Amino acid sequence: MMRFHWTTAFTAAAALALGCGGDGTGPGRGDLRVIIAPADTLVTALGDSVHLSASVVERNGRNSPSATVIWTSLDPEVVSVGETGVAVARSNGAARIRALAGTAADTAIVRVRQQVVGVGISAPDTVLPLGSTTQLGGGGVDARGNVVADQPVEWVSSDPAIAAVDAEGVVNTRSTGAVTVRAQVGTEQDSISLQIVRPAANISISTWHACATDLDGSLYCWGSTYGELLGRFSSPEAPVPLRVPTPAPFGAVATSSRGSCALSSAGEAYCWGYPTFGVFTPTLDRGPEPLEVLSVSQTHACGVGASGQAYCWGINFYGAFGNGQPIGASSTLVPVATNVRFRTIAALASRTCALTSEGRAYCWGYNEDGALGGGFTSQMELLPVRVVTDLSFASIAAGDLHVCALTGEGAAYCWGSNEFGQLGNGSTANVVDHPVAVRGGVRFASISPGNDHTCGLDAEGRAYCWGSNGAGQLGIGSHEDRMQPTPVAGGLRFRAIAAGDGRTCGITTRRVAYCWGSDNQTPIGIGWRPDGDVTVPTRILLR
Repeated sequence: MMRFHWTTAFTAAAALALGCGGDGTGPGRGDLRVIIAPADTLVTALGDSVHLSASVVERNGRNSPSATVIWTSLDPEVVSVGETGVAVARSNGAARIRALAGTAADTAIVRVRQQVVGVGISAPDTVLPLGSTTQLGGGGVDARGNVVADQPVEWVSSDPAIAAVDAEGVVNTRSTGAVTVRAQVGTEQDSISLQIVRPAANISISTWHACATDLDGSLYCWGSTYGELLGRFSSPEAPVPLRVPTPAPFGAVATSSRGSCALSSAGEAYCWGYPTFGVFTPTLDRGPEPLEVLSVSQTHACGVGASGQAYCWGINFYGAFGNGQPIGASSTLVPVATNVRFRTIAALASRTCALTSEGRAYCWGYNEDGALGGGFTSQMELLPVRVVTDLSFASIAAGDLHVCALTGEGAAYCWGSNEFGQLGNGSTANVVDHPVAVRGGVRFASISPGNDHTCGLDAEGRAYCWGSNGAGQLGIGSHEDRMQPTPVAGGLRFRAIAAGDGRTCGITTRRVAYCWGSDNQTPIGIGWRPDGDVTVPTRILLR
C-alpha cells in the first residue's frame, strides 16, 4: 500500500507557486494569483474604453471574491485606468496595466492605434476678406471625432483663382466669390465652403440705408432707395450691398436718413441724397481746403480741414452751420464763424458739436433735449458755445438727439435725449443738458450714438450697446432695453461700430461687416427676413 506524504505534496505545490509569476507580473506568490482578461487588447479611438477584469485565484483553484484588486497604469499618458478596471485611451501607443491583489499581480497590455473613419475641417470663419490668409484646421478623425495627427492630409481648392490652399492647409484669398476646399486622408474626405468678400474699411447706418467702403475705396450701399440714398438704382430696395459708382475712391463714409457723404483720399467731400444735398449721385461739394474729418446728419454735413477750420453745408436749420445765421442752405462748404480751431466734429439733427485739439467740447444749433450740453434754456445758439464741463475729451460722436464723448482714459460721457436710457447713466430721465458718466466701468476706445441707443468698443474690440432695444439693435439676443453698457452677443471682436436708427453695424478685426436690428421696413443687408428683426450680429457680404 502506497503512503502519501503531505509534506512532500505541500512542498511541491509551494515550489510550483513560487516558480509561476516569480517576477511579479504573472501568477503571484503565496496563496493567491491574479489573471487579467483580456491580456492584450486594441483600442482604435481616443476616449474609448475597455473594461479589464481581474480574477483572483486561491491555492485550491477557487476564485477569491473577497480579495481587493488595485489597478495601476504604468503608462498613464497612453492609457489611464480606474479603480474598477476601466481603461481609457489617451494617446497612441502601448500601455501596461497592472492589477495587484496582496503581493500577487498580473499585467495586461492595452494598445492604442487610432483608425481614420472620417475627415474633419475647421476654419475661424467661413467668410474671408480678399487678400487675407487663413489657417484651416483638420485631418483624419477617429470614431470619437479626435484628429489622427500622424496621417498626411491632401488639401485641394475647387478654384485656386478665388482661393488657393497649400499643403499645410493655409488658404490665400485671391478674388471674390465662393470656393470649396477639400481635405482628404486616405480614402476619407470632407469639404468646407468659403465665401471671399471685399474687406470692409468703414461703415455707417441710418434709418433707411447703410453704406460701407472697402480697402480699395469702393462704395457699397443697401436698404431703401428713397430720396436716392443709394445713388440711382432702378429697384426700390437693395436687400444686400450693391456697389455704387463713384468718381473717386472713398475712405470715410457717413449716412443719415436724408443724405450721405464720403471723403476721397484727397480729402474732397462727395455727397448725395434728397432733399439734404439735392443730388442723386455722389457729387463734389467744393471747399477751400481738403477735409480730414466728416460727419452727416439728416439736415446737414460738417467737416474739419487740416487747418482746424470747421465747415458745414446742406440745410441750415436753427443755426446748425454755426455761421451766425438761423436758416439757409449751401452746396459748398460754409466756414463755422469762430476763431476756435477744431480737430473733430459731429453733426446731429439741426445742431453740431466739435472738439478742439485740447479736448474742449463746443456745440451750436438747436438746443432741443439739451443736446448742446451747455446747461442753458435758449432755443438755439448760432455760434459755438462751450459744453458745461471741466472734462477734456479725446473724441466726440453724435446720434439723432444725443451726444457722447470719450476722455483720454476711455471714460464715456453723454448728454441730450435719454428717453430710453441711451445716455447709459442708469436712468431714463428724458433730458440731460450736461455730460453725465456712462455707468458700468467699461473703458471705451470708440463710441457711436444712434437714434435712441448707443454702442461702443473697448480696447480689445469687444462691443457694448445700451438704450432702446425694440428692434434688437443692441445685439444681445432679445428685445429688452438696457440702461447701461451690455455686451453684444457672439463674442466677435470689432475694429469699428456704427449705431443708427433701430439698427447697428460693425466691422470685425478681420474686416468682415456685420449688422443687426430692424430688418422690417428696410433691409439691413442680409436679404429680407420674415420676422423683421435680427437680434444678434449677422454677416454682411461686400462682393
